[in-house]
Amino acid sequence: MRSGPVGRDGIGYPNTRLPSYFQYSTPPPQYAREQRHQGTFGASMFPVTTSGETRPTLPNRGQQRPQGSFGASMFPVTTPRETQPTPPDQGNRQLQVHPAAETKPGVNSTDPQTKDPMLGDCMSCAQPYWVVAVDLVGLRRRKANDYPLITDQVTGASVVNALDLDFDYKLGAHVDLAHHAADGVGWNIEYLSIPSWDGNRAVTGSLQLNGPGFDLAVDPAVFSVDYSTSVYSVELSVSRSDGYRWTGFAGFRYIRLNDDLLVAELNAPFLGVLDIETENNLYGMQMGGDLLVYDRGGPLRGSIELKVGIYGNDVRQHTRSNLVLPSVTARGKKAVFAGEMEFLLTYEITKRLKVRGSYKLVGLGSVALAPDQIGATDLSTGRAAIHYNSLLLDGGLLGLEYVW
Repeated sequence: MRSGPVGRDGIGYPNTRLPSYFQYSTPPPQYAREQRHQGTFGASMFPVTTSGETRPTLPNRGQQRPQGSFGASMFPVTTPRETQPTPPDQGNRQLQVHPAAETKPGVNSTDPQTKDPMLGDCMSCAQPYWVVAVDLVGLRRRKANDYPLITDQVTGASVVNALDLDFDYKLGAHVDLAHHAADGVGWNIEYLSIPSWDGNRAVTGSLQLNGPGFDLAVDPAVFSVDYSTSVYSVELSVSRSDGYRWTGFAGFRYIRLNDDLLVAELNAPFLGVLDIETENNLYGMQMGGDLLVYDRGGPLRGSIELKVGIYGNDVRQHTRSNLVLPSVTARGKKAVFAGEMEFLLTYEITKRLKVRGSYKLVGLGSVALAPDQIGATDLSTGRAAIHYNSLLLDGGLLGLEYVW
């Protein structure tokens, strides 16, 4: 969940700056008060005389006289040099204001071509904000690889194959916390967990277990097979948005994958026949992007997120049986490619609260799965190795997103 200055869902920046038409380009000029002649209200103004100088001759009664503000007669004022004093510069200057910025459509605008749905391209108008999303996850683990784990003693036909261990949708949790600065740079922490997928089978008859380096034939047999997988993921990323539609990010991610296979023969003395545990710890860097693909100005929006990364896989597998001793352990390191794609829809309930749902697809390459280790391990000779394969997860998320 990443977003630009206003977020990929278009909110989160209360605009606290003054509108542009209240902003001065320069402070209004200040002028010193100048000494002015009397006669502010339009009274007659004559030069002051100290001797018997002759005053200016008044015009004839029939001549129209200029009137002052309050009806007083006004005559040109002359000086001994026959020049009139120049009035001070009144500074015919007007307050300069910025023209109003072009209005961008708001969150509910019907114009899908705008940049930022609240602030347009005015990145400096934005304020930092936080986004938190909490989702309920339902992911499905695709079936395991082909391996005939239990066969019929007479016909040799497969009775329990690893492919038969169906992994249905399993509920987990997803939390995403993100912070976005005013310049479009942000960071986020994301956590995903699926505690355990479980595939179970129980079979009876004249059966044979094809174990790692040994075969166990029992007649009659009651075999129980339990296969479980768990996934945990933590990632920390730094993001940069173009302001609205596109957000790119890069960061660190850790993925832990546990895969366990337990086969038991319920008739004594064969309880707890085989137990294989694998542990994958993936550390690496990932990069990706989030693209807004649907926005018609209403409360509904759609986006696509893509992540790819290269990881180092620190692998451990441990195999043991109460029939063949001792147990064996193998360790290995492998470069792993991992990718993730998510299709997300959000619906705005209020300016700060949204409901969200998505479809997620996760692929992991070069990981160790428990059934694959049977062919790479031989308890009778004490040999242990690691066999690598791929894993695919898919499913949906449903939750809430809050911005403040």
